[in-house]
Amino acid sequence: MPNSVLAIFYTVLITIILWMYKETRSSYVENMKQHQQRADKAIDCYSELELELFKYINENSDINTVYEKMAAASFIMTSDLMKKCFEIKIAENEERRVKLLRELHSNLVTEIKEVKFNQHNPITFKSDDGVKFMEHYVKTKVAPFLYPLLQTFFNIVFLIVAVWLIVHLLSIQSMTEQIQFIGTITGVICYGLMINLAISLVIMKKRFKHTFINWTVSAFFIISPSILFLKFTYQGIVLVLIVIMYGFYLVSKSTTK
Repeated sequence: MPNSVLAIFYTVLITIILWMYKETRSSYVENMKQHQQRADKAIDCYSELELELFKYINENSDINTVYEKMAAASFIMTSDLMKKCFEIKIAENEERRVKLLRELHSNLVTEIKEVKFNQHNPITFKSDDGVKFMEHYVKTKVAPFLYPLLQTFFNIVFLIVAVWLIVHLLSIQSMTEQIQFIGTITGVICYGLMINLAISLVIMKKRFKHTFINWTVSAFFIISPSILFLKFTYQGIVLVLIVIMYGFYLVSKSTTK
């Protein structure tokens, strides 16, 4: 009988792991497709606007056509490019307008190169740089399998820990200890949810700003559950506060809009 129960447990666990991995990988692949489509659209719109700006600067187009291209590309523009377009429209004279148009043209060329570099299209990608080649290989070949596996691992660990905590809570007799333990459970659950959000922003949606301060803050957050080993009364509440502060920092400072 114990062997049968154990076999059922492992069967259910493996089924859950496979289901989580399948769903996570499907979500990742879909996000990658959407990112690729958005990059393709951005290159198309930016290239059309860049050409129209080039023609206008060389006196082969009119300003109304340029404005139409700006409007067509506005849905894909960054906030800085959009701001520059507004400045062009309210320019007080032609000299000022041409100066701003030249700046916008330069910014667009830079943006097109950046989008193209980050596109990681296996058909158009070409580089003799070994580091760039490895980065391209990892993002196109390894990441679709490794990143969903990583998130699945965190989900399973989080699920096992949560179940263990609940079972342990039911065995505690003291009301004070139960309240303390509930705080710990709440902290662990909030931490697990925040880790999932962080993985989604960093890996799935690629909105994380890769700066030293952001990675330093994230590293401290990752090891923050170690305070649970200090065994003081309000350790769970402290962990919840850390999660809230990191969540605010992540959304407001560490990610692109």
